[in-house]
Amino acid sequence: MINALLRGPVPLPEALAELRAIRDRTPLGRGAAAGVRLGEAEMLAHVGRFDEASALADAAVAELDDLGLHVDVAAAESIRAIVADARGDLEAAERALRRSGDMFRAADDAANGALVEIDLANVLARMGRAAEALELASSVSELAAGYDAEAQVGWRIASARALAASGDGEAAERLAAEAVERADATDFVVLQADAQVAMAEVLVARDRAPEAIAHLGRAGAIFLAKGQTVEATVCAEAAGRLRSSAP
Repeated sequence: MINALLRGPVPLPEALAELRAIRDRTPLGRGAAAGVRLGEAEMLAHVGRFDEASALADAAVAELDDLGLHVDVAAAESIRAIVADARGDLEAAERALRRSGDMFRAADDAANGALVEIDLANVLARMGRAAEALELASSVSELAAGYDAEAQVGWRIASARALAASGDGEAAERLAAEAVERADATDFVVLQADAQVAMAEVLVARDRAPEAIAHLGRAGAIFLAKGQTVEATVCAEAAGRLRSSAP
């Protein structure tokens, strides 16, 4: 349910209110309560309330660790990465994702480990470490289940970013287009927006700014409707920079 609230079309203010209602009205065990805090932390990060988000994520990690729920701690580290990423601290996001991946591997949880590695590949690509990102995304592409839309879209986004940075714009655009098509076939609006952003980045690398601006506009509109003001602002600012630099 929390994942549907986060990824689906329900606007974040409504999703956050629903999550808090669950927390306040439903008797929850310590582990379940920590899971709710993690969902709240992710939502708050997307609206720019980073300190609150970090505090909630840290408290959830401590609680889950105390309970000995190591797989849940691994998942919580991935939420820490989302908070760091939204704040703009890609180095902290990388560290959290590596901790998460190590924990999932130790638990023989290949499916969740693959999702974490996709997120890590995307972070590495955005940090300019294209070779590492492409190698990681390529390895995950062989493991990702065909039915897992997030994994299938995610590795294509990461690969597209890395290929664009490496100068292979044609392959990058093909994968980005596949990511957009696959994301649009789901109800995950955030995934749809992420794919649009990746396509915009590829088009920028191919010197096609007007098309990139259009994709950023689509992504920004989705983020704005979702209530993810941090990401909507990033899209608007990126589009503004492209317009100002146009000949």
